[in-house]
Amino acid sequence: MGDPAGAEAVVRTMVQLSPRPVSVKLRTGLDDDLEYLLDFCRMLEAAGAAWITLHPRVAGQGRRGRANWDYIARVRDAVRIPVIGNGDVQTADDALGLLRRTGCDGVMIGRAAVARPWIFWQIGERLGLPPPTGRAGETAPADGWEEGREFHRAFRKFVDVAEPRFAVRETHKRVDFFLHWGARWLDFGHELWRRVASAPDPAEMRIRADRFFARPQRMTARTELRG
Repeated sequence: MGDPAGAEAVVRTMVQLSPRPVSVKLRTGLDDDLEYLLDFCRMLEAAGAAWITLHPRVAGQGRRGRANWDYIARVRDAVRIPVIGNGDVQTADDALGLLRRTGCDGVMIGRAAVARPWIFWQIGERLGLPPPTGRAGETAPADGWEEGREFHRAFRKFVDVAEPRFAVRETHKRVDFFLHWGARWLDFGHELWRRVASAPDPAEMRIRADRFFARPQRMTARTELRG
């Protein structure tokens, strides 16, 4: 974002060459300069971007501090293309609150979707949509204990999907990634990660996870996401 002309050239070229719509995901910028951000987004629109996804933190913040959702609203007002809001969305309440507060056209959910993939079920339920395939007649997890049970289910599903597709070493890498982000929402997720990380194969991963979840486990609504 320190080179608007270069960014414009990249987007314009991609739009010319790609048969698919081209979108741009960006942060506030190198500095907290709202007018610069608005001008930059107008430039992206003029260059042919189909939509913009904004994570309103400056580059130097990393994941520290709070995302400035007000900037999403300002960008939404400044351009005619869709604007997707991103940043600090850890729960269904966060996602719906971001929509209401900013008027953005959609919400991008990153690490929270790894931790609680059923967040989309929770959001859909509040919007009056039916439950996901295979869960007819059920309601989305409503508290931390129900989410803990759902995390166990999601973990087993993740291993079941990964095992036939990858060698043991590659399966381990993917399970480690799943737990690296997801388990931090569990009160004792570090212990789950410790147990599973030393498992020799997927079968043992399931056994160790089953033992861990034999006692009810609680997920917190929010956690620190810096690392």
